[in-house]
Amino acid sequence: MTTNPHRMLVVHNLVGAGDGVQTIESKPFRRFAFGSLLAYADDVAKRIGQQRLLQSHSLALPGALSVYGEDQLQGIPVGEKYDSVVCHLVLDHGGVLTEGFFSTLRAQFLKTGGILLNPVKSITKSDVARASQFELETQTAPCVIKKNDNYNRPDTVFEVYTGTQLDAWRESNTTEEQSRYVMHKLLRYFGTESSGLYQLERWVILFDDLTINYRYSDEFYVKSATSLSYWVRDERCLSDDLGRLADSGYNWKGRSIDCAYSHDPDAWDARYAVLRAFRNAFRFDYAELDVIQPAKHEFVVIDVNNTPGPSYRNVFWRELAVRFLADRLDIRTSGGAVGSP
Repeated sequence: MTTNPHRMLVVHNLVGAGDGVQTIESKPFRRFAFGSLLAYADDVAKRIGQQRLLQSHSLALPGALSVYGEDQLQGIPVGEKYDSVVCHLVLDHGGVLTEGFFSTLRAQFLKTGGILLNPVKSITKSDVARASQFELETQTAPCVIKKNDNYNRPDTVFEVYTGTQLDAWRESNTTEEQSRYVMHKLLRYFGTESSGLYQLERWVILFDDLTINYRYSDEFYVKSATSLSYWVRDERCLSDDLGRLADSGYNWKGRSIDCAYSHDPDAWDARYAVLRAFRNAFRFDYAELDVIQPAKHEFVVIDVNNTPGPSYRNVFWRELAVRFLADRLDIRTSGGAVGSP
């Protein structure tokens, strides 16, 4: 049981005007993504009249560095060490974290036996291809050419159908420019021919839990702004989900939910196998994956993003996400209810 507040340090590179770079600040991390989950937990605590059981501090590092090493953590004064350290470093620009960075976090900032969350080194598209059990990279047409970072914009992600088109692209880009791109196989979405739409699964992951944001679009470049979407969970999780919600003080009886449940055990088991493989490869504890289903029950990850957060519109998912975080950190009262930052 947790008797004293759980102390968490969020290490991030989302630097705002009021942030002291390379300085631990007592203000909680509240910007975007993972920080939104910590902020939402405040409301859960108020609802159940509970004392604060999680104390969140913030350590901002410089943004958009090509390499984050142990030198970025030198000379930072640390008082009492932390029960958990969360790495929330956005690597969309292709940045890399070194093993020395994580070793320094463990030695200087984390209590003995503490938890280091999300020690992700890189999320480039070439790393995604190497981690995939599907042979994703190619050097021939048809293919998708995209920047080897995570800035997915329409002008950096495009389809090439013929060898002539591919030769023309190579002739118009220098060897150095080409090295910034990767070529992935042009995958056909399962069901596209019958539906006339492209389908993308955005997997929202918190530890071993999986929620899917299905997205449908008539455009190849499927983004939230161009698609119709809805949220889905494994029906086999429903009973446990309702139990977690009851423990959080959320009265679900008589309500509608903004998250559907799908019964297809074979498909879910195939997804969980891919999830385990990518968790082992990238070492993330929370992430979002962009996934294509080219054939029935075959799932191919095409992008890894380690900056997720519960949709603020999706109340049901927000409630569950707070529980998953509390369960992982073993933060609870004697009655089993969720603690809060």
